[in-house]
Amino acid sequence: MTLMSWSGEVAAPPGLAAMPFQLRAARWALTRKHSYLALDPGLGKTICAALIINALGSSHRFVYFAPPFLVLNTANEFAKWCPGVVVHIWGETPAPPDASVLIVPDSLLYDPFGARESLRQIFKRVGPRGVLFVDESHRYKTDTARRTRAVFGPRGFYRYFSKVVCLSGTPMPNRPMELFTIASALVPEAIDYRNKHRFGMKYCAGYHDGFGYDYTGASNVEDLGARLKASFMLRLRTEDVLPELPPLLEELVLIGDKLPAEVAAVERAVLSAFSPLDLMKTIAPNGHVSTYRRLLGSAKVKPAAEYIKGLLNDTDEAVLVFAEHVDCVARLEKELAKFNPVVITGSVPKDERQKRVDQFQRDDTRRVFIGNVKACGVGFTLTKATRVVFVEFSWPPGDNEQAAKRAHRIGTTSRVLIQYLIFKNSIDRVIMESNLAKRKNQSHI
Repeated sequence: MTLMSWSGEVAAPPGLAAMPFQLRAARWALTRKHSYLALDPGLGKTICAALIINALGSSHRFVYFAPPFLVLNTANEFAKWCPGVVVHIWGETPAPPDASVLIVPDSLLYDPFGARESLRQIFKRVGPRGVLFVDESHRYKTDTARRTRAVFGPRGFYRYFSKVVCLSGTPMPNRPMELFTIASALVPEAIDYRNKHRFGMKYCAGYHDGFGYDYTGASNVEDLGARLKASFMLRLRTEDVLPELPPLLEELVLIGDKLPAEVAAVERAVLSAFSPLDLMKTIAPNGHVSTYRRLLGSAKVKPAAEYIKGLLNDTDEAVLVFAEHVDCVARLEKELAKFNPVVITGSVPKDERQKRVDQFQRDDTRRVFIGNVKACGVGFTLTKATRVVFVEFSWPPGDNEQAAKRAHRIGTTSRVLIQYLIFKNSIDRVIMESNLAKRKNQSHI
């Protein structure tokens, strides 16, 4: 492992405050040629990346691989945390000459029509000051997959960059073999330059089953963890940094950048009758407002379901999902059917609701709970979940707080991450940004 001295400043931009552990994580990566920031979900891996970008400055060029459902939100976070930095999402339009951060959806690494080769030509020109971030690095666990080979294979993109920073909240979702490809590419000395077979025999309880070698087990895991953490992987779990965290973390997550035409038309009608300030107050029912909210909720279902599927597939978290409209809840239940969700709406009899809550709390196979904000806002304890996702939310913020606190009750020791899914250019964003800002100000008094 190549260690480097770092004497520069690591700081948040004016007006923002990074957590102490985020500053520590950024410094860790800055002192290494190759690093792995393994921070639990909700601890701000993207903020750490932004701090690194700010510290290295405009003389560097940055490439950030991210899952498609996180691309837009990543760009938004960089726009917030890296003022003055030009960020471009690679895709249909060419990057502007002054773009210093290129965000690449990792789905393009599967592209059979030349995307990978086009990217290769771009990366060849990055030069010695190129920095590669690989978000959700645990997705690069299968050495034969095209995505993994494109980034960490023998001709992998990582070779074109002077610094590589891997990011994930779950670096080893299931078994040690999932770490082999990244470790053998970036820190082969940490695993004594073992090839796949020797790695499998040492760390995966490898054995021959009569047809071939099986590496799906685990052995000597403590030794492997110690080797990786010695100089390559910074592992921060929520319990490690609880004193530095508020009990509830809240953030906006962008799931789309363009409203469907039908929704946009109704939004214009709403704004002709009400200002966003009006909508933040409790207002009398209005046809345009009701129609807008229903259509917007419907438009969110597909991208929201993709985002939630990503969470459930890539982490072991239990998730609460809230919506306002019954049809939105029903469609989410259908989209997430393979995860066998527990569902409560106002139509579920009251004596049945507690049975369903108990199912969610006690059954490890039930990791997603879908509920109506009003029906689930009081009385229930859903502390199994560490993440709350609002696909739709009440405009009076008190309703949302009540629903979110189902996961954070008296005696809860873990933090809870609350996420509001929004379209980039919708009224939702204006309203929620204002509500979160007000709540932050209120917390100081």
